[in-house]
Formats: sequence, structure tokens, C-alpha cells
Amino acid sequence: MLKKCLSLLIILILCLSVTGCSGKAKVIKPYLFNENLQTNNIASVIAAENEKFQLSWDSENRRVLLTDKTDGYVYSNIPNELLNEEDTSEMRSDLYLKIFSSITIDCIRTETYEVKTGYGSEVIDDGDFSVSQIENGIRVTYIFKDLKVSVPVQYILFDDGIRIKVDPTKIAEEGKEYFIHTIAVAPFMCSAKNMTENSYILYPSGSGALVYMDTESDISSVYSSEIYGTDGMSDRKTWAEESNEEAIKMPVYGSKFGNRGMFAIVDGAAESGTIILDAFNKHVGYSTVYSEFSLRGETNVSNKFLLGAENSMKYADALNLTEISVSFYPLKNEEASYAAMANIYREYLADNGFTRKEDSKDLTVKLLGGAMIDASVLGVPTRRFFATTTLDEANEIVEEITKSTGANLNVDLVGYGESGMHISEIAGGFTVEKKLGGKKDLKSFVKALKEKGNNVFFDFDIIGINNSGSGFSATTDVAVTTTKQKFGKIKYRLATDNSDGTLFYFISRNKLVDVADKMINKAKDFGLDAVALDSASNLAYSDYSNQKYYSKAGMSDDISTIFKKCAESKLNVMANDANSYAAMNADVIVDVPLTSSKHDAFKYDIPFYQMVFSGYVPMYSSSLNLTNNENELLLRSIEAGVSLSYTVMKNYNGLLKKEFDFYHSVCYDDLKDTIFNTYKATSGYYESIKGSEISEHHILQNGLRKTVFSNGVTVYVNYGEAQVDTPLGAVESGSFVYGKN
Repeated sequence: MLKKCLSLLIILILCLSVTGCSGKAKVIKPYLFNENLQTNNIASVIAAENEKFQLSWDSENRRVLLTDKTDGYVYSNIPNELLNEEDTSEMRSDLYLKIFSSITIDCIRTETYEVKTGYGSEVIDDGDFSVSQIENGIRVTYIFKDLKVSVPVQYILFDDGIRIKVDPTKIAEEGKEYFIHTIAVAPFMCSAKNMTENSYILYPSGSGALVYMDTESDISSVYSSEIYGTDGMSDRKTWAEESNEEAIKMPVYGSKFGNRGMFAIVDGAAESGTIILDAFNKHVGYSTVYSEFSLRGETNVSNKFLLGAENSMKYADALNLTEISVSFYPLKNEEASYAAMANIYREYLADNGFTRKEDSKDLTVKLLGGAMIDASVLGVPTRRFFATTTLDEANEIVEEITKSTGANLNVDLVGYGESGMHISEIAGGFTVEKKLGGKKDLKSFVKALKEKGNNVFFDFDIIGINNSGSGFSATTDVAVTTTKQKFGKIKYRLATDNSDGTLFYFISRNKLVDVADKMINKAKDFGLDAVALDSASNLAYSDYSNQKYYSKAGMSDDISTIFKKCAESKLNVMANDANSYAAMNADVIVDVPLTSSKHDAFKYDIPFYQMVFSGYVPMYSSSLNLTNNENELLLRSIEAGVSLSYTVMKNYNGLLKKEFDFYHSVCYDDLKDTIFNTYKATSGYYESIKGSEISEHHILQNGLRKTVFSNGVTVYVNYGEAQVDTPLGAVESGSFVYGKN
């Protein structure tokens, strides 16, 4: 018993001693709150104007207004119908305080961890604010005296609307009784009145979803999701454990109300943001969508060595320093639509370097290389490598598919490193597993397939690390939590919802680009001209060894840098389930989101993601053979103009079959006829829209959807239970028809 206790104590000491960083980076603390901070109001003034809008300060009502110069319509953080409310002093419930607030903050009480919310409207009513003109706008400093926090907010006019910015380095707090945790920007700027026809909320879950206001709902609903997915350093359930959870890939949201609308792009600190939907709120009569930002990350701390121990939160020692910025685009008339919102976001990306990629193939096939399985040597349990698809077998598969279909392929080699699909050394040890053919066979494979018009991508996991090696340590070169400890995740098997039991860590953020540099050199040595960066495309995570990386900050910059380095080295990149910063820099996107999270408030899923990226970068579906409803995924792909993909392996037998009985869905020999037949049934449609953008999308009655492409091709997809007539002919249930009207 004593030995067991000593062992546990040693383990605890070792766990507490791991920091994952070689030295302490300088931490910038918030300014100290000034009890005597001066307050002031200024006279009403037009602070800035351009051809479309005036930005002004309304001194009497103490608010910032954006006025459409063509018709005098006024936009603000308050729903237009409530702008003329003369007396809000009695509206002191939290809901009404929120609806009149340009910002809200959540603070944490230091002793009890109780959350207390501060409302900008309450501060304004009490006169605890300071206003000044700045270049092209207004700055309002909100002074939360009871929380001892002050927050300067800038309202800046730009060509197409108003931008709201918060610089965390200018926030002040006392930090003794309360410290600031989150800040929400303009909670009711993108809102719509309940029970109003021709009105909806756009929420960017997965491919995109609409919440319609035209019908009454008995249940109000609040839903939130982190931009770019749950923090990889969080202990919240992820991946397969939340199999219906579609992450937010695009930092956008919006609303349409009658013949007007408002669209928002989070263009600063998006990684640290969460998008919140408050739907069918009966107390205020409005539904809204808005963004909230984590200024301090947290870790759920528990002591597993003490029975009955309670969890507690450990908050970051300082604030995330990335400037928060949300740009709001007013819309009206025919521009008040989700199609116009998609155009705005695509133009925004184009202004930031998004360009067209021309090399589109007909089909994507992921080939699974190898897996680690249980074995024994002289009766001693061990793990050994099992070759699921050698390079020779991969060549045979590709030859058979291309011969039977006539298609050119994107071939994605997954699990061809030293430990196959399992995480071991970073990037699979930067090797090609010899049991699969080795580097020499890979060079021959790539050359042969390229000569026949195919592309070959070799997948490198540049984020997950389990064992030290290849110049990177699984002890010191890993990201850490707010407690300065490394944090392990459980790996989930590709193509399944099951854990393979492998504990892995995330490479430290300050090493991420270094890993990519080594990957680029190795890729060239392998004879590759294309790589796949599956995990790097869709996973955002914090690292509290450096304040630059608090609350996932800077992830988009890191990944964009890596993709651009690949481009400079003439390496094409395949992104997987890509966040927008990866999607705009990728040459190919696979596993694109085709549905939302199916939350109860979402009435319709829409292909908003595809409306943004179609025609600019080739997109491919999730593997049809890995879904529970293959025909629905096929129809979603057709509606969105997304080409098809499959995941296969050759050797599903023996020990692999005994240990991984769920891999049956990827056995190539069982799948090939389905692949051939499905491709032949859809290839004409995909050929007709190749390279085209989505110009229109319509949700019609009886489960019918209509998508119009920029080259004039229209497709009708029938999700309903009965045949439906269209201008292009009758469409059977669960089918589609396409052509030019």
C-alpha cells in the first residue's frame, strides 16, 4: 500500500513539474483601473462620412449611429424599432440591458468564480463613460465602476459600413474582486423581430444554417459555438464524441429583416471568438446573433489522485492581446440576402489574397496506408505495423479506378509515415514506412500518377506528437494549458467514431512553423509536389507558454504562413474540412462541410461555405462510404456543386479485421463497383459546372432546392418524399435534375 501511495505521489509531482516550455515569455498585464477616470459627453456630431453613410454621435441619447445617406435609415446596435424609445430607465432586466448595450462584459469574482455581467447600456445611463472623436469615428470608454473595469471601444466608418474595435492592451482592471473574462460586441446589431415574414438569422454552423422568423416558436433557444472549433487544449468532448457538432469554419454571421439586413465579419481575434444565437426570445421579442470574445482562457483543473475532489477553473494570468474587430455591412433591397452576404465575404477574402485555383480533378480518393495493431513476440505483448495499402497496391487501385471511370484523381496518401494512422513522432517521423514501399517506391508512384494526369498528396500531421524524435520533444516542445502543464488528447480513428487509445499532445505554437519548414524539405526529398495538411487545416488551439497564443490567438496567421511557405516552395496543399484561413490558401479542399449541427432552431441548412469558395478552389465531399446516409450526402454535394470523394484501403483481413472490425466500410474490393457506378451517374453534372461559381441558391417548397451556377447551369435537388415538377422536368424523391433553363 505504501509503495502504491509513493508511486502516485511521484506521478503527481512529475505531472505538476512538466511545463512544456524552455523559458518564460514576458507577460503583459492589463492597466490598473483608475478610480478617478474622468467622464465626459460631447455635443452631437457627424464624426465621419463617405458616399454611402454618416457615422455620428447622438449626445442626447448617448449612442453611435450609422445613417444611410440615400434614404435616412438609421442603423445602430439597437433594433431600429426601439431607437425612439424615450425612457429605458425602467428596463433594468438583464435582457433589456443587453438589447440596448453596444458591449457587454463578463467578469469573474476572484473568490467564488461567480460570473457577473456588465452592460454598456447601464454604464451609459449612469453617465460612466467618456467620448471623443478619432480619425473616421468615435471612441467611447465604458467605465464599469462596480467591477472596476474600463473598456475603450472604437466605432470606425469604412466604405461599406461600421467597424467596432476593442484593443485589449487598452483595457484596465483592478483585478482584486473581479477580473474580466469575455467581451461581447453589439449583441443586437444583427437581429430580427420575431414573427416577421421575410426575416431570418444566418448562423455559420458547418456549411451554414438559417433561423427563420416567420413562424412562432414555443421555445426560446440559445446556441453557441467557438469560431474555428473548440480549442484543442480544452477538455470538452470533441471530434467523434460530438459527432453531430459541425464547427464554425467562417467568422461571419448576419440577419435579414424585411427588405434590410446586416452582415458581420469578425476580422480581428476571430480565433478567440464565439458566435452566439439567441433565437425566439419572447421577453424582448427579437432574435439575434452576435460574437463574444475570450480575453482570458481557462483550464478545468481536477486532482485525479484525491477521491471526491472538485474541479475548479484556472484562468490565464493575463489577457489575450489580439485586437478585436467586427465589421458590419448594412444591406437593403435585393442585397439583403444570404447570397449577397456570401459575395461580401468572398470579396473580403479576395482583398486579403484569395485567388482562383485552376487544377480541378474529377474525384478524390483517400488511401489508408497502415495501422498499428496488437501482436506478441515470444508471448510478450507488443504493437506492430500492419500495411493496409502498400504503394504498389495503391497504384493498382488508382489504375483500376481511372480505367473504369476515365476520371483524373486527387490521391491522398494518409498514414504512410512510420506509425501509419497513429500519432507517434511529429509528422509521422518525416519518413515513408518501408513496409509500404519506402521513399524510392513513393517517388516512382508519384511520377507514374502525375504522368497520367492525377495529383498525389502525402498527408503530414504537423500538429500531433506522441513520442520524441525527428528533432522535436514530446516533453518540452508541446503546448501547455493555463496551469503551464501539457495536455493530452485521445486520438480518434480516421473513418470511425472510436478511440484508438493513443494519447497525444499538440506541438508548441512557437515550433509549428519550424515543423512545417522541415516537412517542406522532406516533401521535396520524397519527390512530392503536393502535401495534405489535414489536422492543420481545421484544428485551432491555445498555448499558454506565450501570451501571443492565449485563447487560440494567431492560429490563422500561423497556418496561413505555412500554406504560403508551401506555395513558395512549389508545393500544392490539400486542406481538410478547412477553416476559412486554410481554405483561402489551399489548392484543394476535401471533406467540406455540407450540413450544420442541426440545432433545433436551425430551419434550413444552406451551402453558404460553398457559395463563398465555389469557382475559386476545387472542393470535394466527405467520403461517401463513411456516412450513415450515402444518398443524402450525395444530394448535398450535388446541391452545393461539390465533387465526390471516397476513403479506401486494400487489406482488410487477418489481425486488422479482428482488432478493427469497423473498417469494413473502407475495403476497396467491396466498394469499387459503387464508386464506378456513382461516378458514372454524376460525372456529366460535375463536368457541366466545373470551375463555376454559385450565383443563386433558393429554398423551394416540398423539399426542393435550386442552385444556379455562373455558367447558367441550374440543378434541382429533391429532398422531399414525392416527385416534384420543375422547369427542367420531374424530379423523383431523393434525386436531382440539371440543365440550362
